[in-house]
Amino acid sequence: MIDINNIQKTFSIYPSNNNFKVSLQYNKKTYYKTFETEDECINYIKDIIGEEEYKKREFESFNCNFKKHINDNNLLTEQQKNIWEVICKRYSGMGINISRKSHISKKKL
Repeated sequence: MIDINNIQKTFSIYPSNNNFKVSLQYNKKTYYKTFETEDECINYIKDIIGEEEYKKREFESFNCNFKKHINDNNLLTEQQKNIWEVICKRYSGMGINISRKSHISKKKL
């Protein structure tokens, strides 16, 4: 059984000399700041990018770290790995590259 509480979901937060450092890029700007707690870092990030964007990036970070956790710890059998790869290929990048589908209606001859 996988304990998801051990999988990191934060992003842009790094431990630094008994503090936490935020290093975030948003709208072609880079933000740096140091805080005493991780919660202060999260609030700072939310103030910059907003709640919705924070939740989106938090989910992407968790998803990436979850995949890494599974692969690094060999938690799946060979058959489960094959299924996992198919699922990851199917759902990775959802909504990112919509240019593959044409939204222009074509006339049939």
